[in-house]
Amino acid sequence: MDKQNQEEMFNFMQVIRSQRHDFNFHLQAIFGMLEGKRYAECTDYVQTMVDEVSDLNEVLPLYHPAVGALLSTFREVAAHKGIKLEIFVYYNLSHIPCTVSDINKMVGNLVQNAIDEVEQHPTKDRWIQVMILKRSGKSVIKVTNRSSKEISSYKHIFNPGYSTKPLHEGIGLTTVQKIAAKYDGVVYPEFEDDFVHFIVQIPNLLRADDELEF
Repeated sequence: MDKQNQEEMFNFMQVIRSQRHDFNFHLQAIFGMLEGKRYAECTDYVQTMVDEVSDLNEVLPLYHPAVGALLSTFREVAAHKGIKLEIFVYYNLSHIPCTVSDINKMVGNLVQNAIDEVEQHPTKDRWIQVMILKRSGKSVIKVTNRSSKEISSYKHIFNPGYSTKPLHEGIGLTTVQKIAAKYDGVVYPEFEDDFVHFIVQIPNLLRADDELEF
């Protein structure tokens, strides 16, 4: 896991360095198109730049760069499978008591499970959303995707060895549950129409300068 984190971090930092290095080239290209009054081409070019930068900016606020690197890697993996992975970071996880390795194990297992399921869906339903936020003094990680399964099929999902997918070991959610419990947290599914949300809640560390939240 440490080696994987290091590789993902290296790739993540390479993307950041590459964007900074190429910035002057982009400015020169934009200036040239404006001088030549090629406004439509310039608009398309800038839109492409904005899309690339916004993808990276979504994960930059995270306190641990390794978590952002993991999510960035998962987005690329999902894209290759025709899956749109949306990431919304409303809290940087700075007060979560977990090690970065444990955070990535939870995030990784939840997102991988979602990819495995969504990969079986029609192209139009291949969508996953990851939200990271803070609620009532807890760090919350929420992974959402469409599900065609009956709610009853989720009854034993946290049992070791249980899986709704063939040829799967069924240890991912068990791992997430054990890690969450180690930090006095919980993981549970919520169901909404044809969506399933897997939610992890971990109590944050309290510090002397923290404001009380209700």
